[in-house]
Amino acid sequence: MDQPNPQIADIEPGFAANLSDQPPVYILSPQAEEAAELAAELRELGFRTRHFVRADVLVNAARQIAPGALVADSGLLAEEATRDMVQTLREEHPCSLFLLSHRDTLRDRLAAVRLGGDAFFLRPLNVPVLAYRLQHLATGLDAPCTLAALDDGEKLNGLARELEQAGHPVKRLTTRPDLLATLTDDLPDLLLVNGDMTGLNPLELLPALRQYPGLYSLPVLLMTAGDKRRFDGIAERAALDGIVGSNISSVDLAGIIRSRVRRARGLQASWRYHSRRDPASGLHSRAHFMDELRQAITVARQTGGGATLIYLTATAAGNSPDPSPQASLVAVAGLLQRLLPPPAVGAHLQQGQFAAMVYTRDEHTLDTLITDLRRHLGEGIRIPGSLPLCFDVQLGTTLLGSQISSPLQALDQARRAAGEQPEADTGDAAAPLMEREWKSELGRALKENRFRLVYQPIASLTGQPTNLYEVFVRMLDGNGQDLLPQEFLPPAQRLGLNRHIDRWVILRALNVLAEQQSRREKPVFFIKLFAETLETRGFALWLAEQIRSTGVAADHLVFQLSKQAASHRLQTVIDAFRSLRDMGCGLALEHYNPADDHQDLLAQLPLDYVKISPELTRDMLTNPDHLRDIQGLASRARKHGLRTIAALIQDASAMSGLWGAGIDYIQGYFMQPPADVFGGEELAHGTDDQQ
Repeated sequence: MDQPNPQIADIEPGFAANLSDQPPVYILSPQAEEAAELAAELRELGFRTRHFVRADVLVNAARQIAPGALVADSGLLAEEATRDMVQTLREEHPCSLFLLSHRDTLRDRLAAVRLGGDAFFLRPLNVPVLAYRLQHLATGLDAPCTLAALDDGEKLNGLARELEQAGHPVKRLTTRPDLLATLTDDLPDLLLVNGDMTGLNPLELLPALRQYPGLYSLPVLLMTAGDKRRFDGIAERAALDGIVGSNISSVDLAGIIRSRVRRARGLQASWRYHSRRDPASGLHSRAHFMDELRQAITVARQTGGGATLIYLTATAAGNSPDPSPQASLVAVAGLLQRLLPPPAVGAHLQQGQFAAMVYTRDEHTLDTLITDLRRHLGEGIRIPGSLPLCFDVQLGTTLLGSQISSPLQALDQARRAAGEQPEADTGDAAAPLMEREWKSELGRALKENRFRLVYQPIASLTGQPTNLYEVFVRMLDGNGQDLLPQEFLPPAQRLGLNRHIDRWVILRALNVLAEQQSRREKPVFFIKLFAETLETRGFALWLAEQIRSTGVAADHLVFQLSKQAASHRLQTVIDAFRSLRDMGCGLALEHYNPADDHQDLLAQLPLDYVKISPELTRDMLTNPDHLRDIQGLASRARKHGLRTIAALIQDASAMSGLWGAGIDYIQGYFMQPPADVFGGEELAHGTDDQQ
């Protein structure tokens, strides 16, 4: 692999590049499709894999290429014939055995141990967590260990020679003044200490070594010919890993050393992993996420920031086929891992609660991400061995800026944006508004005109000059700081105030268009609408009156609605769009993916433009299927007389592919972020009519 998968790339940097040299992972499951999917996912993470439905076929394959690990269904191994074949295989080709089960009880885990299992995983399987465990095997938990023997004489020399003959290099140390430097320069895997030294008292020496940070986790075995009980006092202070008699055989000692070193290596790897990752979900841990969030808040307060916090709760819908906590966790965690753009940080906070920090303020990026999350969770996520799981979702965002002073405050604000109460009152006077206060705050913002518009150009791929712009709204808080729509629009929608904001945007846009009447090339504004606005009685009459009073040509307004909103209210949208078309306004459908259009919206709606879902464009250079979908959409749009727009284009590399596919326009941050390109003071033009 050229690039380790971001799901587990931080476990051990660069480890995926070396996995192709490791023995393969064999997968044994009675479900052929599940086994094939697991094998494919592990291959994407860099592992060599083979999958089998029958144990006898696996055993024959192992005679040709021995496995490094076996991942098997515990139910299969409960069958005597299969169990005997696997046990024979492991005797001939020692390998770790990972067992998969649908049940998580002590009885099942004990049964897994009796079957010889080294690890137990609950279905549905969390693949990144399995990959973390498999990676331990590939990075040598059983590699030969280096030892250091500490003595003030020669009592350990004989054992040292025998250990060396068994393949364990031993460095012999004395209690010289440079002992610390010698230990830390060439840190061994285990320190063997003569507890009967006379020059230095081990009761003092070992706690002193533990005081040094570099030696705090070093495994230590103490050897003595005397009464072991005299060392009980330092066993805890010096964190001894064992006290053994001096008459122990080198074979037994080597076995003890191997077990202690393996345990230490495993713990060290687990510490590295668990300091960042949640072992249940494979996402970042809550502690690591809060550290990252704290750092992002500090940067935002110093520089203005560029990060957005997303809070998500996902509860399995009542009609889901398998609403078990494990299935829900695996489904939501997997979706976040697929959709979050690097270097976003996704975290599992607690059961059903997730958070993500996205290092952008790009409204299109955030809007697309949130739309995709809602759509996939609502329509259903398929996981191996289960029907699609559907979720009820609450989602809120908050922009990290100067108004946020702590991680808890940021999470509280995002929770309120999602319609929840915070976990705990932070007691901060600058804490965000309670949900019940959003209505009055939004009302004051409308009355005081604490909104402004920004504009992003839509460029022609043919190189012809255009005058198309998408309009975005910003709300200003009490300190004059921008709030992105993802923060204030969800509570506005819940409280029924979104139609008032839509009217403010339309009126302000008409005023700006009226001011631009003297320009040779008059701009055309694309304006997002809520479906609730189209449902409002009298909206079309109100709009016609505003257009007439400002003298703006109606065809300089293009109203756009999301594909999801149009699908859910199709007949209402058809009727409303016809009224707007009769008025002379342009119409656009955004976030459109032909694979999700089961109602043939392009044929049913009176449209002028269709905006392609970034699901297709973001990876079209590496995904031939998506490029073909874009080409097909462009061809079909032309037949309907529609023009196509690719939004959220982040770099110029995609332009040639889009041009070749027949796309008409592009829009994205690499051209220009949303800005007040028409000048003037946005707050100077308010309106008293918000009904």
